[in-house]
Amino acid sequence: DLVGNFFGRKLERRIPLIVYKDSVSLASGFKWGRDQKAAGVYWRGTIGILSPRLYVKNTKQVQRNFLKQGPVVHELVHLWVDDMTQGNYTRWWSEGVAQYVERELTGFAFGNPFVREREFDYYTLEELENGFDDLDKSIAYWESLKFIDFIVKEHGPGCVVEIVNALRRNEKMSQVVEGVTSIRYDMLQKLFYQELDINEREV
Repeated sequence: DLVGNFFGRKLERRIPLIVYKDSVSLASGFKWGRDQKAAGVYWRGTIGILSPRLYVKNTKQVQRNFLKQGPVVHELVHLWVDDMTQGNYTRWWSEGVAQYVERELTGFAFGNPFVREREFDYYTLEELENGFDDLDKSIAYWESLKFIDFIVKEHGPGCVVEIVNALRRNEKMSQVVEGVTSIRYDMLQKLFYQELDINEREV
């Protein structure tokens, strides 16, 4: 209901959610290598999660703690984005939206990977789009969220849902973002990295 309310749309079907007893079982279930680690995963309409017993320590408050610490909200956002766009989205965009909604609903967010670093080496949006899984995950995820924060700051939270809805028309991400923001994609990128650089160097 929380995720559906954010997107203004409920799904008219049941959502398969599989709980795995450990990370090895989860990796096997999605045909990953045994070294792959994740608390949750979304794939083709199905959500897999690790048992909350593995990381929610306070069993007396498991429901509240699992909402804040667990992966379900994040993975549900992936499902909503996939369903609303009919699969027409980029990985980095979906990860940025999932983190944004997760933070809004639960308060959880990953830390800044540059906090202890004074050298700033950001990925371009083209790098995020063309090779997300080959990049440093901490930077790629964080930067994806920062882009969502940037357009929300400039155009309001409704622009996120507007872009997701527009992607359903099977247009490219750059075309959709330009249409919603009324700013050329190359200029939007330039403004984003200028603000990102200024804000993070002040940390």
